[in-house]
Amino acid sequence: PSSKAQQKHIRMGAALHAPEEGEQPEKRPGMLISATAGAMAGCVARFAVGPLDVIKIRFQVQIEPIRGVGEAFMRSKYTGFFQAMGTIL
Repeated sequence: PSSKAQQKHIRMGAALHAPEEGEQPEKRPGMLISATAGAMAGCVARFAVGPLDVIKIRFQVQIEPIRGVGEAFMRSKYTGFFQAMGTIL
């Protein structure tokens, strides 16, 4: 009695040992597929996380307070997340 889970476990474990004589090694995804997947992941990370990182850094280096009582003469450039995102983008 072999279930799909057992077969999957056996297949995954088969890649951990060297193939026996006459046994065919399992095929792995090609280098082009792996490179494409890595490039796509890098693009998503760059375009999704990059702008958020810029906003974080600009809030950190901003000298003017975001909110302050009696400091009307010093207006901060970035007052909130969406306002900063709209200003930067």
